[in-house]
Amino acid sequence: MSYIDPQDISTSITIDTGEFGDIQWLARFTEMAEVAQEFPVLWEIGVGGAVTTTPVAHNGVIYVGAADKNFYAIDAETGQEQWRFTTNGPILSYPTLVGETLYFSSFDYNLYALTLTGTLKWKFATKGKIFSKPAVSNNVIYIGSEDRNLYAINADGSLKWTFQTKDTIHSSPLVYKDRIFFGSFDNNFYCLNLEGELLWTFPTKGVTTVFEICAVDGIVYFNSWDRNLYAVDIDGKLVWKRTLIEPLNTSIVYADGLLYAASRSKHVYAIDAKTGDVRWRKEADSFFGETGTYHNGVLYIGNCDQTVYALDAKTGNEIWRFKTTGMFAHSRPVIWGNKLYIGCWNDCKLFCINLDGTLAWTFKTTLSQAPEVFPEQNPRARKIEFKLKPEEAFIEETHYKTGQGEEQDFSGRSSMYIIKSEYTTKHRYATK
Repeated sequence: MSYIDPQDISTSITIDTGEFGDIQWLARFTEMAEVAQEFPVLWEIGVGGAVTTTPVAHNGVIYVGAADKNFYAIDAETGQEQWRFTTNGPILSYPTLVGETLYFSSFDYNLYALTLTGTLKWKFATKGKIFSKPAVSNNVIYIGSEDRNLYAINADGSLKWTFQTKDTIHSSPLVYKDRIFFGSFDNNFYCLNLEGELLWTFPTKGVTTVFEICAVDGIVYFNSWDRNLYAVDIDGKLVWKRTLIEPLNTSIVYADGLLYAASRSKHVYAIDAKTGDVRWRKEADSFFGETGTYHNGVLYIGNCDQTVYALDAKTGNEIWRFKTTGMFAHSRPVIWGNKLYIGCWNDCKLFCINLDGTLAWTFKTTLSQAPEVFPEQNPRARKIEFKLKPEEAFIEETHYKTGQGEEQDFSGRSSMYIIKSEYTTKHRYATK
């Protein structure tokens, strides 16, 4: 563990956030705000055991990865751990279950294939961190990487082909009508054939599809950070686009003629899939890190205001809410029986909630308190500098450095993972 005693602080402290990039430094500020409420304080630095992936439920078992580098199998009724598989990096990739094989990726650059008992079948190494959820079709696994490549991998773990874009691929590929659809940080939406040959690109003015996309009746729906939701046909022709207040920040889910997605403007939207018209929108107290899950006319969705909402899917009216102490970011609920399961960010837990909105159980990952940071995993490490006055030991200013050495002051502005200046609040620290 790495500890900082405020009594020893006399100059600026640099925390390496390379393992998480944007996500980790928000977590750091969150923890600082929490520990500053009590003193004396001795606090830790690290990525923690956040559960920011969407679980998979199968035969009474919940499978989920976490930022503590472990992939877990948990009994759906009791919350008891059945087994864990440890990787060498945080797991932010959503898992995919096909037959008796679990596929998921890690920030250690690898795609993993496990049996349902947690035994490694094989792993495939890329040249970058992997956020993308694996897509599986006809015994081929498709996945994007921060090394800019989309990979097609055979069921035995051997490489079939790669396709290179001009920037990071966080998008989860969609295989639909013998075509592969995905977005890239190079602002383009791509369509390939099953042999990895480019059929067309659709340019936007922002990063496209960080999460999952969907397709219905020959129309593919995807979002871009240019604030638009796009509907295109399988030949790349625009059907419609809807410009929103801020970029959609989540996957796109389809149910009963409506598309559900959420944005950084704190809104979740229901949008007509045929016309692009907004049918309803609901505002929460903070931003939505992922979209909801539709089940029997209800949209279940977590928010960074520490709440899980159950909304009427047709109207957006609230049915119930479940409040806790942690933010629900980038984890979409999964339903099994009469319960929903969702991962929590700074609580480092998997929550099991009854469909009436009451708590069934929680499961803590191994790092419910943050461990030390492992900067060697990212040669392009991003950093935050905390400049503190020795006599009072409070935060004076914060800066964020990009991988290109460029320094940006985020005070008073919005970005993908920060809202205005809520993380520049000054906090006092005392010592024992």
